[in-house]
Amino acid sequence: MKLLDENVQPGDKSMEDETQEPYVATPITMFLQQPVTDSEREILHAEITNLRKDRDNALEKVASYGKLINSSNLVSSSVEGNNEACKMMTGISWDVFMKVFLVSSTFIHSSSTNKSSTPLQEQF
Repeated sequence: MKLLDENVQPGDKSMEDETQEPYVATPITMFLQQPVTDSEREILHAEITNLRKDRDNALEKVASYGKLINSSNLVSSSVEGNNEACKMMTGISWDVFMKVFLVSSTFIHSSSTNKSSTPLQEQF
């Protein structure tokens, strides 16, 4: 197969002459006809065990996040200084939240006719 160079133009027939046939994967049924060795079986069982552990850990984490959502108020003071809780609520750590808030709040001007009862930090 030729490498592309500056002289080859789109639609150039010289490139088509040397193309390779596409790779066709071997059907999985061919592999299923071969017996599984004891070492392969042990590796598969170990991998399945590891996947189950990963699944259980992920489910525990989801459950803890669910409890955190149900038990917390959705106000900034409930996650203040708690990076894990802040990341769960906003997707960013508390330090990043405060830095972005402080920088962006300098550009927000509140007018006396359009005051909200919700503080600016809570709106953010």
